[in-house]
Amino acid sequence: MSFQTGVYQLCAGRADIEVPSKSTEAYDRGKKWEHYQRFDSLRDYLLVSQTPYRVEQFTRQRGGSWSYTEYIGESDIVDIKSIGCSLVLRDIYAKLR
Repeated sequence: MSFQTGVYQLCAGRADIEVPSKSTEAYDRGKKWEHYQRFDSLRDYLLVSQTPYRVEQFTRQRGGSWSYTEYIGESDIVDIKSIGCSLVLRDIYAKLR
């Protein structure tokens, strides 16, 4: 899949969840994130660390600005309102133990 194809698919998406590797993290936080912010349909952008426990959530606010929330506690709950989903960090990382 080319980047352009991925961008096209994202246009209809409300949330994007990324699990960056060491080699893609700078890109996911930089150019990709900059590009994704241009899609009006995108409401939530999440970066899930490969090591427990850390999830970063960017949520589009009214007017187009973005809020940032960091979750680092095992029992923290990530609420992704745009897709009607709530996730407990402990559950996200359960298979890594």
